Amino acid sequence: MSQIKCLIVDDEEIARQRMNKLVSVFPELEIIGEAENGREALEKINALNPDLVFLDIQMPELNGFEVLKKLSRQPVIIFTTAFDTFAIRAFDENAVAYLLKPIDADKLKRAIEKSKLLLQKAETSVYDKLLQFVEKKTFTQFVSKFGAKIKLIPKEEVCYISAKDKHTFIHLHNQDEYIVDHTLNELDTIIDDSFLRIHRSLIISLVFINEVEKEGDGRYLFTLKDSKRTQLLSSTGYSAKIRNALGL
Repeated sequence: MSQIKCLIVDDEEIARQRMNKLVSVFPELEIIGEAENGREALEKINALNPDLVFLDIQMPELNGFEVLKKLSRQPVIIFTTAFDTFAIRAFDENAVAYLLKPIDADKLKRAIEKSKLLLQKAETSVYDKLLQFVEKKTFTQFVSKFGAKIKLIPKEEVCYISAKDKHTFIHLHNQDEYIVDHTLNELDTIIDDSFLRIHRSLIISLVFINEVEKEGDGRYLFTLKDSKRTQLLSSTGYSAKIRNALGL
């Protein structure tokens, strides 16, 4: 692939200089700019269209999470921060890595390798096919591969989809389950409105919802129509989407 365009975002000049020096040893990376606050970061990401952003979290104007919410297109993100209290939220935002300052060179290298794999994956024919599904809106089945065999599973048989230990599983109403190659984020872009994302690791079929119960903390407990009456709990981050989809 061509050079990876990078943007460095940090409100401390010394930190930007150090990151610039660390990144410069990777010939495949091209630093196309820097930003010293969240507002400037938002402007430069939209204007320069970087592939990879080294993004500080605590900054003036807008913090790192607020920057992500305002982006129309999200590049690959590596969070850099002096605090370890944001780690869980950082990965909820699909960050590739969460690096604590002072940045360790070996950890940075591993984060960059992960970023390269993610960017390369986006250039494969599989990704092109996913885009075709989105454009044509003809999603009808899931594909599960095991050995030399390929199983095609009609969407009408899928009760819910889950992610666990870096694998994505589709669960049928009879409790059969199969592994599929796509991540939940990829599937979320190609499945139709008969499915609903209720958690970063859960997508359910609207057809198989038996009942919905609102929990006291704003989450929803779904009971499904499968053979075991599976119960799945949503996360608060998807509450508004759930209410809109179900008219609650």
